[in-house]
Amino acid sequence: MEYLAKIIHKTHLSYLPTTYPVQFYGMPNGKVLFTYARDSSTKTEREFVFAEHYEFTYDYLRGKLLVNNNGIMKNAINNEMIDKPDPRFTIFLVSKTIRSYTEAFNKLNLIAIELMNEDEAKKTILLNTRIGVRVQTSTG
Repeated sequence: MEYLAKIIHKTHLSYLPTTYPVQFYGMPNGKVLFTYARDSSTKTEREFVFAEHYEFTYDYLRGKLLVNNNGIMKNAINNEMIDKPDPRFTIFLVSKTIRSYTEAFNKLNLIAIELMNEDEAKKTILLNTRIGVRVQTSTG
């Protein structure tokens, strides 16, 4: 498997609503995603949460975390500043089938591959639109 998600920071104590470790990852499209475990509603099982952080982006080629200060992107002083009080994020997946951080990392890599494929498809559509390529479909 090709590993595209890059670890930015992991912490055992976080401002996020969990008592379990949190792992932050930089994605090839510049998004910052993170995952953490939390107790499920049954209190006997754990579920893994996947979320996107809105206050940071990731320069994948340079391996640098960028912070958004009023619309201006600046290099983060250190990667630890990603774990801050009152973060702005959206949860996009909660899984009760994932049982470990290794499985969560593998899921993030699958998401990264999907994001790369979506970006490639969008670029191809844009290029085809600009050069006037038409698609012919067969109803045969």
